[in-house]
Amino acid sequence: MALIVRGKSKCAICERVIGERDEVVATSHFISEQSDPLWRYSDAPFHFDCFQKWDTREQFVAKFNDLMSTSIWGSGKRHHMRADGFIEVLRIEETPEERHARVRSFIIESLRERNARPLKEGTCSFCAHQLSESEAMITGGGMTICSQCREERLRQSRDSAAWKPAEANSPCAICCMGGKYPDVEHTPLGRYVTAGHGFYLCEECLDICAQLEKERRVT
Repeated sequence: MALIVRGKSKCAICERVIGERDEVVATSHFISEQSDPLWRYSDAPFHFDCFQKWDTREQFVAKFNDLMSTSIWGSGKRHHMRADGFIEVLRIEETPEERHARVRSFIIESLRERNARPLKEGTCSFCAHQLSESEAMITGGGMTICSQCREERLRQSRDSAAWKPAEANSPCAICCMGGKYPDVEHTPLGRYVTAGHGFYLCEECLDICAQLEKERRVT
């Protein structure tokens, strides 16, 4: 959402300062292409009244909904802008299987992008070993795991001391962003997690890390 400092920030339409009690319309930075004529209005505040009278309001609302309607958050929600500029948070209807497939696909693509280039250095969140560029590692969700720890945890069974059932206070660093999504649906209850130094990693995300490391070796 646009950062608004009342008494200092200016309306993107009339360019007057937004007052303490002014009703406002604002969005996040959803237009990345600077050549788009609506780019300067993305991530900017508007006076509510200015927005209602704006001759480009319909195009702006349509652009927001076109770009944001396909962006589904990990908690299964998406943003929709009404004609008056109010942004509604809508929960999508999906089966548990569809949700699992969506979240898994999102995790894979996010980690693939994050690890497209090997890190030059890092510290494993599990063994605390300092890693160099020559050592295989996967990073995501604020944690890094080296190949040795990854392979060791995958070899150990659920019955070993390395694993425990996931609980609400032990969220996976990757698939539930370390607990940043508070709704219980997003916590991988029913899975098992393994603990690092201040992090937990679930069995499925660990398996995804292993798959991505194999992909990187092939390429």
